[in-house]
Amino acid sequence: MVRRPRPRKRSNANVTLWTLSRFPCCRPMEERTQNARSSESQMLLAGDMPRRELQYPHQVESWLEDVASGLSREASLILIGSGALLWHACQAGKDCPLPEASMDVDPISNDEEVIEMCYDAIIGSEFEIEHGWHVNIMPKRALDHLPDDWEGRSSTKEYGLLRVVVPSVDDLLVPKLARGEPRDFAHAKWAVETGLTHGDQANRIQ
Repeated sequence: MVRRPRPRKRSNANVTLWTLSRFPCCRPMEERTQNARSSESQMLLAGDMPRRELQYPHQVESWLEDVASGLSREASLILIGSGALLWHACQAGKDCPLPEASMDVDPISNDEEVIEMCYDAIIGSEFEIEHGWHVNIMPKRALDHLPDDWEGRSSTKEYGLLRVVVPSVDDLLVPKLARGEPRDFAHAKWAVETGLTHGDQANRIQ
């Protein structure tokens, strides 16, 4: 009788490395977000400039409906940036275009299915080719640029299984005005002119 050698038992460390390499969805969210942003940076260095065709409120609303339709279980995301300003405009029944179109929406989420759909829509994806803008999944630390108590003023909307949380317009304008780029001031002025805000941030724009 010929004895066959027993298969070597993988150590926990080796199993973990094998799992992460074989199944990227098992990687920590922060790492996967960084990888996505790294891929976008490499595309920019290669000369593949992102398209800037995100300009109308209904574009963001349609994207959120599409994300919700692809979910098999409850999930949530937080929306910030210019896309969030467009979201507020849509909820107010306005479809006024941004004075300077944006290249992306900036969602934050810890839900696997949402993250995967966001990865499918990064720079250079079929999504960008079809829609003219991309999805820039953000790390949770991006919320550090908002006022500490932003959640108390945020808005929430349910899209089927998807729960969307959006900071108030005034809170969204805080990091934009702090950055001080011409496009950010143009977006802030648009928010005032469309009646989305009459608060403290509006006074800084007048």
